[in-house]
Formats: sequence, C-alpha cells, structure tokens
Amino acid sequence: MIEDFISELERPCRAFKLLLIFLEDYINDDIVSFIEETQKTDKLENTLAIIHALHLVCNDIKELKKEYYDKMVEDKYS
Repeated sequence: MIEDFISELERPCRAFKLLLIFLEDYINDDIVSFIEETQKTDKLENTLAIIHALHLVCNDIKELKKEYYDKMVEDKYS
C-alpha cells in the first residue's frame, strides 16, 4: 500500500519538474530585463527560491522511494 502511494507521488512529480524548468527559464529571462527595478527583482528571486524548494521536495520523494525499495529488498533477501 505504501509503495503504491509513493509510486503515485512520483508520477506527478515528473510533470511538475518539467513545468518548474519552464517557469525558472521564464523568470531568469525576466530578471535580466528587470535588473534596475529592485522590487520586481526581489519578487522574482523569491519565486526562484520557491521553485528551488519544490525541486527539493520532488528529489525527497524520489529518495524516499529509493530508500523504501532498498529496505524492502534488504528485508526480503536478508
């Protein structure tokens, strides 16, 4: 049951990562054009920080799945 849940979490994560890559590129382009406007630059940098945090969450889900399956293999074959 847990393995099904973890697998289901990973599928939307892949699509989510792709959308984050596009969003990050879009924001990086905007940062270059708004270099003089500090308020907009701060907002864009905050958005980039949120994107980075979401990437970390996706990586944590991937690591969780790997650890879970490694533990299952260890328990089954030890």
